[in-house]
Amino acid sequence: EVAEFAQRICKTHPSFGLLVDQAHMTLLEEKTEHCLGVLKEFLVHAHLGNCVMKHPEHEAYGDNHPRFGIPEGENGLEELVEFLAGLNGIGYFEGPKKPLSFELKPCSGESTEEIIIESAGLLDTAWSQA
Repeated sequence: EVAEFAQRICKTHPSFGLLVDQAHMTLLEEKTEHCLGVLKEFLVHAHLGNCVMKHPEHEAYGDNHPRFGIPEGENGLEELVEFLAGLNGIGYFEGPKKPLSFELKPCSGESTEEIIIESAGLLDTAWSQA
């Protein structure tokens, strides 16, 4: 549906683009390969992120973007590798540079600085495996 919408908008607004969010894909139970393949011609930004789906009582439940590695989270190293490989597979990293960013929010008692350091290390590991 989003790809069809983007195609219609681009007819009159050619600079229109989409942001794909790894955590939202997970929340919507979208498969990486399919989702990125359908959206590839419209992607201008990608977010790396995690979510909690199976624990409604958790403070990070839903669209709250907890850190990677949180025990109740859905996305970890394996999913990050898959997402990066998928982006690479559709040519996201070719041509003009496009943003790739984390969307993460600390839970109670977590340090922003530690999450940034941990996420940067995880990205290095995932990138080397993707």
